[in-house]
Amino acid sequence: MTAGEQTGQAARLFAHARRALGTKAEAREFMTSPHPELDGRTPIEAASTDSGTRRVEQILNSLENGLAI
Repeated sequence: MTAGEQTGQAARLFAHARRALGTKAEAREFMTSPHPELDGRTPIEAASTDSGTRRVEQILNSLENGLAI
């Protein structure tokens, strides 16, 4: 994945996090905090791979649907 692709994915995930969580501040906190479902990595770190990006999207989809993570 190129640096440009990573930047684009990070921006897309941040927008998804903002929709799921409601505010820019909450999205930023989510994207930069270690998450147990990501083996302690931050969503930004996990998004460096396609499989990590898919996992972050799954977490955000669960949050959007009111499921506990």
